[in-house]
Amino acid sequence: MQFTEYQRDRIKRFFLAVSVLSNEPEMRMSPARAMLVLIKSMDPLQMPPETVPDVPVLDTQASFFAFLSNYAKRDRVCRIAFGVMLTIAIAISAYDFYQRGLLHGLAVLGAALIGAFILNLIMMKIYVVRGFSPLRFGLTHTEMEFALDVIVGDPQWQRDLRSM
Repeated sequence: MQFTEYQRDRIKRFFLAVSVLSNEPEMRMSPARAMLVLIKSMDPLQMPPETVPDVPVLDTQASFFAFLSNYAKRDRVCRIAFGVMLTIAIAISAYDFYQRGLLHGLAVLGAALIGAFILNLIMMKIYVVRGFSPLRFGLTHTEMEFALDVIVGDPQWQRDLRSM
């Protein structure tokens, strides 16, 4: 996957912040302090482009963000599918409520919601997560969440992905 200049800059800034956090283990284990360092590293006003070291993006770093981009797409599909499953569950229970009465409609609603949640869990496990662990990349849960929400979730990042 080829990244644009904007995306490479975001990847460099993220892994620079992770390396700073790696040198300070107590800061890295505190989610609030780690988030503060990560946010500051992404802000071009607090960390101008001249201060970011000119290092190439490594293959493992690029593969991590390629995986996260695909993960975000699959997660979006799974969320939409879950919304559809919930809508179907409510529609089925409403029809049953109309045909057989309140008690039977509520029982069907409960069973349909439980079924939708179980299908969503299976879909998340098989389709979205696929055994992913941030520890494989040497990251904490906070750093991985930040990468997903702030970097991959950035509208500019998404526009660049669609244009590729």
